[in-house]
Amino acid sequence: VDYVKQLLASSGLDVNFGIEVLTNRSLICISRCKGTIMMHSLLQQLGREVVCEQSLDEPGKRQFLVDASEIYDVLVDNTGTGAVLGISLDISKINEWFLNERCFGGMHNLMFLKLYKSSLSKEDQTELHLPGRLDYLPRKLRLLHWDAYPVTSMPWSFRAEFLVVLNLRESKLEKLWEGIQPLRSLTHMDLSMSENLKEIPDLSKAVNIEELCLSHCTSLVMLPSSVKNLQKLVVLDMEYCSNLESFPTNIDLESLTILNLDKCSHLKEFPEVSTNIGFISLSETAIEEVPETISSWPCLAALDMSGCKNLKKFPCLPKTIEWLDLSRTEIEEVPLRVEDLFRLNKLLMNSCMKLRSISSGICRLEHMETLDFLGCKNVVSFPVEIFESSRFCHNLVMEMRNIQNPGLPRPFYFRSNYFDIVPDCIARH
Repeated sequence: VDYVKQLLASSGLDVNFGIEVLTNRSLICISRCKGTIMMHSLLQQLGREVVCEQSLDEPGKRQFLVDASEIYDVLVDNTGTGAVLGISLDISKINEWFLNERCFGGMHNLMFLKLYKSSLSKEDQTELHLPGRLDYLPRKLRLLHWDAYPVTSMPWSFRAEFLVVLNLRESKLEKLWEGIQPLRSLTHMDLSMSENLKEIPDLSKAVNIEELCLSHCTSLVMLPSSVKNLQKLVVLDMEYCSNLESFPTNIDLESLTILNLDKCSHLKEFPEVSTNIGFISLSETAIEEVPETISSWPCLAALDMSGCKNLKKFPCLPKTIEWLDLSRTEIEEVPLRVEDLFRLNKLLMNSCMKLRSISSGICRLEHMETLDFLGCKNVVSFPVEIFESSRFCHNLVMEMRNIQNPGLPRPFYFRSNYFDIVPDCIARH
């Protein structure tokens, strides 16, 4: 529902009233759990037939186009008109098509353009021919979703003042546009898997954006400093931006909740972008240290730094932390004052080759459910109390190769655990 309201904001329509009328007439229903608008497939088909009757012989004069062959004809023959408000096409259903620079030229009222791929199979890949560049996209677009967008930049004349959602996954983009666009309506931008994308434009006017997805943009080196203006940004996903070297400094994105920088292998400094962040994932980055200030972050619930091979020590964490992954790091000890992390329920430190002892403070964590020390081959001591707690009986994963503790409890049950090697001190018993 919220998504529909965003797309139709400032359109002059009373969206709330329209949704209420459609619901009361049983034409749509809204799920209680997610607020998703649903319509029966037969009603969808009936609606499409009604739209077709607007112009039986000239689909370019209808309000909405959904038939693949008709959309193909309209775009290839340039027969679209100002009557067209929306186009939805599964481009997987077209093997090959030819467009020209002005294929959207007549559709100046177009608000919704969705050219998507339902199939990821190589056999269903579309071969699109577009000589040169695209010269025109309508100014009134609110939804622009074009999978595998075929050119290196947006049309120079394009103005995105009404754009709410921009989704150009797997595009051939190298950059979006020059200068600053009036992006006040934009709430979602997804350029994921645009492997040639070298730069993100100035986003200083995109003050309402909530989600920015740039995962697998492997040519991207940096973000513009203008991201400091994105105070409504909730999700920033830059996973596998393998050439990302730095993050803007001195910014505080007060709404940012989720930050994903997994596999940004050139990133060396911990990104301090928001003290209100709840989930941050930095696995397999080149980060060497975590700032002491992290202990004062009031909302941090999950932190993943697995595979950060330059990470050797770790500061105190906030008491809000619930999930911590330090696997495959050079950490030498369990984080300081771990006993104060009373919400911690999962601690993963597998394959920490320099870890030698496990803090007894772990045993005082009442909500702990999973401990993973598998592959920590140099651990020589651990708190015996772990085996006396029923909390760990099903979720303790360890490699007990070099354990020297003489004080293991009797009886000592292995059932439902995942020990890899039993030490001599147990075998002798």
